[in-house]
Amino acid sequence: MKATLRSAFWSNTSTPSATSRPPAPVSASAVRPAAPAVAADMRSPAPPSLAASAPAAPIRVLQDPPRPAPPKETPPARDLAKEREAAAREAAAREAREREAREAARQKELAAREAKEKEAAAREAKDREAAAREVREKAAAREAAAREAKEREARQAREAMAREALKDTVEKRYIVQVGAFADAGAASEARARAEKVGVRTYTQVIETEAGRRIRVRVGPFNSREEADKALGKLRAAGLPTALLPQ
Repeated sequence: MKATLRSAFWSNTSTPSATSRPPAPVSASAVRPAAPAVAADMRSPAPPSLAASAPAAPIRVLQDPPRPAPPKETPPARDLAKEREAAAREAAAREAREREAREAARQKELAAREAKEKEAAAREAKDREAAAREVREKAAAREAAAREAKEREARQAREAMAREALKDTVEKRYIVQVGAFADAGAASEARARAEKVGVRTYTQVIETEAGRRIRVRVGPFNSREEADKALGKLRAAGLPTALLPQ
């Protein structure tokens, strides 16, 4: 009997039973280590008679004590004066920006208007200059035309004088006609009056559309000077005269 109990005691101390094994590891945040009493029981096993009959000690799982809730933060008291001052500064800054924007827009509009006015003035000045140039050109054209007309008239006069001079040089003979009479008595009377002033006369009978006419003439003269002298005498006597080249 004693030998049996001794062998059972040594078998219990050398090979722990499944009931006396330590529990499986548990998370440190959820389970605290076993109480010292439990550890002492494991190091000092009960007598064989008690260990065989006593049930295994339950494993106690201890939880962390509840943490107190953090205190609620109390919002700071509002400084209405500072808020109004900040709002006033912001409103003033916004108004200043809007005023600057309006002034910039106004300056831009003024610059655009001035540019348009300058462009219109330049265009108007250009048009006036073109109109004035056209007037000057027309006046110059009229003046040139008048000068050309004068030069043409002067040239024609010079040509006429040259023709007369050439005619005087070529012909060199002139006659003075006292008149052309349909009545022979009138023709005789004109001849008598002409010869009284010292000129020699002759007659020439021609047929005209109005009928027969008798020309009373003086000459011919070999120069214009002689013909002019005869003309002066005949006109002084009151006779009608005409100088004709022969």
